[in-house]
Formats: sequence, structure tokens, C-alpha cells
Amino acid sequence: MPSKTEKQQKFFQIVKAYKDKKMSAAEVGKNVEDAAKGMSKSQIEKFTKLVKEMMDSKNSAKKTLQK
Repeated sequence: MPSKTEKQQKFFQIVKAYKDKKMSAAEVGKNVEDAAKGMSKSQIEKFTKLVKEMMDSKNSAKKTLQK
């Protein structure tokens, strides 16, 4: 399920950076650590996208198929 707000998207981008070891535990809060531990990389990847972005890509794919 993609993020519904930009704030949620930014949070999961931080979670992804922490999970990929690009950020240390000292740089993030407990909630980021908990989210990273409780989710797989593919789940986090899905949340780094916004619903709006998902809809735009689906609509452009439909337009391409209609041509």
C-alpha cells in the first residue's frame, strides 16, 4: 500500500535509508527503528511511493495502451 501523504512518504524514505544502513540509530528515532524491524524491504519500498504517483503511472499506462 503506498503512502497517502507526503509526510508519510518522507517517513518511509527515512525508514528505507535506516534499513539500508545509510543512517545510524543515533540519527533516527525509536519509531523509525521499530518500523524498519517490523517491515520487509519490499513493504517499505511500496510505502515510499505516493498514491498520487501510483495513479499517475496507471493513467499514463492506460493512455499508452489506448493509442
